[in-house]
Amino acid sequence: MARRVKKCNQWEKLRPAKPGRNTMVYQYFTARSGLLSLARQPVGTLRFFSDGKQEWSSPGEIAVQGYHSLARNNPFRQEVLFVGGCDPNVFSFVQRQPAIEL
Repeated sequence: MARRVKKCNQWEKLRPAKPGRNTMVYQYFTARSGLLSLARQPVGTLRFFSDGKQEWSSPGEIAVQGYHSLARNNPFRQEVLFVGGCDPNVFSFVQRQPAIEL
């Protein structure tokens, strides 16, 4: 995976997020200036790459996981919505503050 660096107008390789396997969803989170990744373990595992710190962190696990999962950034509400593809009745919000709302 690569990302575009605005100030030097070029692409650079993004370090992999570990642990995690079978990453299903990537979504840029404008309110926290970073990239969220949803990996499928036995449960959904979130990883966050901070543009400022240039490192991955683990906000925690969410109920959403699976191949058909979906994430959408809402800059107005400053949150990201995750919806489970294996179970469309399961959803989670990640808000600007490092908290997960199930």
